[in-house]
Amino acid sequence: MKNYIIDASLIVTSLSDKSGQVNKKLQSLLSNRGTQLLSTVFLDFEVANAIRFLDRDIMRVKNYLDAFFELPIKKVDLSKGQIQKVVNMSFTNGTTVYDASYHFLAISRDGIFVTCDHEYFQKSHHLNHIQLLA
Repeated sequence: MKNYIIDASLIVTSLSDKSGQVNKKLQSLLSNRGTQLLSTVFLDFEVANAIRFLDRDIMRVKNYLDAFFELPIKKVDLSKGQIQKVVNMSFTNGTTVYDASYHFLAISRDGIFVTCDHEYFQKSHHLNHIQLLA
C-alpha cells in the first residue's frame, strides 16, 4: 500500500481551485484502492482555520468542513521523540513545525508528502518524499 501524506494546503487549494487540477489529483488519490491517505492530528485545526478565512459565509464554511471531515484520512499522533525530531527538522530547514510534521510523517512511513505549499517545497524538497501540486 502506498502512503500519501496530505497537508492543509492541499485540502484548501482543492476547495478553491478554479482549474480543478488539484481537486482532480486529490480525487485520484482517494479513488485508488492501493493508497492510504495519512496526516497528522494538526490537520483538522489547520484546515478549519484556513477555511474560516477562505469564505465569509459561515454556512459555506460549515459545508466545506463537512466535506473535509468525510475524507478518508487517517490522522496519526506523533510521539514525544518524533515531535522532537520534527522540531529539529523545522529548525534545519527554516520551516514551521506544522509543515515539518507532515514531511516527517512521509519520511518515517516511506510515503509521499503531497502539498501545494511552494515555499515549504523550496526549503525542503532536498529531503525527498515530497510532491508539489498546483
